[in-house]
Amino acid sequence: MKKVLINFFVFVFGVQTLASDIWVTTPKPSTQEKLTEISEKYKLQMRDNDFTSSFDHLIGHPTSQAEMAIILDLDSMARAAALNGAFKKASEYYLKLQKKLKPLPNVSGLEKIVLSTRISLAHMATMLKQPQAENLWNEAHSWAPNAVLSSEEFSPAVILQFSKLVTKIKKVQVKIKSTNEAFIFVDGQRFQKTISLEPGHHQVSVLAPGSSWTIRNFEIKEGQKPLEMFIQPVSLIRGTCENPKFQGTELPPKTKLLVVFDSDCSRIYSEHHWYTIAGVRTEPKSNLSDDLKPQGETEPLNGQVVSSQSSKRNFFGDLIRSGWFWAGVGAAVIGTIVITSNQTTTTVPSHTTQ
Repeated sequence: MKKVLINFFVFVFGVQTLASDIWVTTPKPSTQEKLTEISEKYKLQMRDNDFTSSFDHLIGHPTSQAEMAIILDLDSMARAAALNGAFKKASEYYLKLQKKLKPLPNVSGLEKIVLSTRISLAHMATMLKQPQAENLWNEAHSWAPNAVLSSEEFSPAVILQFSKLVTKIKKVQVKIKSTNEAFIFVDGQRFQKTISLEPGHHQVSVLAPGSSWTIRNFEIKEGQKPLEMFIQPVSLIRGTCENPKFQGTELPPKTKLLVVFDSDCSRIYSEHHWYTIAGVRTEPKSNLSDDLKPQGETEPLNGQVVSSQSSKRNFFGDLIRSGWFWAGVGAAVIGTIVITSNQTTTTVPSHTTQ
């Protein structure tokens, strides 16, 4: 066991992976205490690397760096357009930003960007004198009715407009349930048992130890009945230790996932491949990459393998790679030389060259 652990640390922390971050998780939703216990076990063995539970990382980093860069770029372009008086162009950027944010868990700061985007869309519609301006203001208010806008971000006119939106519409009671260890967020705020929401678009985001983010966007309509829903967290890993499958979002660069199935079996997921603790690469059948599939064949069609148009070339390729083929060629060449040397004339019959 000690040798296996040494091989594991060489594999994870070797020269090629000096700056690896290691996420620790289990194949099924677990508890924070369990993931912390596993993390601490490996931290004691190798102090120079960052061990953390997948839950702790995802709760603080709900989206990837690449996605966050796109979000910030869109926000920057929208603000620049608005400052230059190009309200229509700014509105287009804000719409793209809103679309980008919708499928993401709007938590850990993203909920503030959502609110800012909604308010800015309403403000652009007001400046352009569009008929949907009032509805957009109400949508923004329904997301965060108790928000206090910053004077560093919004103009006095926008702050005044938002503060006047004291809705008289009756709120709808919403009850959301999940597993015991799951964290539930509604519109970016930690959820406790029940909540009353204004009519408009809302989001529930759920994360449990050992799971990926589960998101549900929904609409509250005026006068509708109380709403109840149950959300089951989706595990990061499914399958067995012999045939594991990763079903979360793409891991950040230089990040590996340590999956502890039980006391006797663990696996490492790194760059779309699975490894044993000793660093030996394993290839479950369902995880074979395209470059590992047989050449000259396409994807199965109705349960049958369809040959490509290069099947004839593959046949001759196999033939010339055969040792028997080259032995036969050598024998033929030698025979030709012997026969030619015994002939009295150097004239070659024309049919031989055809």
